[in-house]
Amino acid sequence: MAVLAERGLETEPIDEVPGVVRKAAITDPEGNRITFGESLGGP
Repeated sequence: MAVLAERGLETEPIDEVPGVVRKAAITDPEGNRITFGESLGGP
């Protein structure tokens, strides 16, 4: 997320389901909401 901050984009708080998934969302300068997700190898 540091790369996004360097570009002036702030993420919303990072949500995590322990051992399953982690996700964060940003809103770009044009108002589009983008969600990033990362699998943590859970069921």
